[in-house]
Parts: sequence; structure tokens; C-alpha cells
Amino acid sequence: MKGLVYVILFFVIGGVLLLFAKQNGLPVSLNFFSWNVETSLDIVMVTSFISGGILAALFALVKQVKMSARAYTMKKNIKKLEIEMESLQKKVVELNEEISRLEKETATTIIDPEDESTAGFELQL
Repeated sequence: MKGLVYVILFFVIGGVLLLFAKQNGLPVSLNFFSWNVETSLDIVMVTSFISGGILAALFALVKQVKMSARAYTMKKNIKKLEIEMESLQKKVVELNEEISRLEKETATTIIDPEDESTAGFELQL
């Protein structure tokens, strides 16, 4: 929708420019180094307007290509991170199962307070 507004604005400004150029169609002399051209002001104005539009479109195209490349890179990065997240979630599940298993083992193990191999361990319930 935003692009449509810009296109409409472009044509409105272009139409106003054409009206202005037709009312001011005086002959002008263009000089560029040794090049010299006689033409009317309306042709110079319309040509400048069209050239500006083409340049603006080219700059917008370059920006769009850069943004598309960045989006592609980000999508690839997101995919890698999603795969890594799934792997880590599986690891968390495995570690939680290991914790549960070790807690059950510890709960069933009887610690003899006079046994030196279990010295320093306390049973917490």
C-alpha cells in the first residue's frame, strides 16, 4: 500500500511538472565541458524528473537486494538455532531423567554412619 502512495505521488508531481514545463517552454543552452546543446526548458525539466525517478528506483532496488540477502542469512541462522534448540531440549530431557534416576538410587541406598567409605555423606529426606 505504501508503494502505491509513492507511485501516485510520483505521477502527481510529474503532472504538475509537465504543466509547469509547458508554460515555461523557453529555449535554453546546456553546456557540459565542450558539449553545447540548445533545447527547450520543458524537455530539460521532464528529462531531469525522469532521470531522478530512475536513479531513486535504482537506489531502492539496491537497498531491497541487500535486505533480501540479509533476510535470507537470518532465516538460515534461525533454522540452525532451531535445530540447536531441539538438540538442547532433548539433552535437558535426558539430564532430567538422569537426575530422577540418581535421586531414586540415592533414596534407596542406605548409608551406614559407621562405614568409612560413606563418611561425609548425609542422608537428606
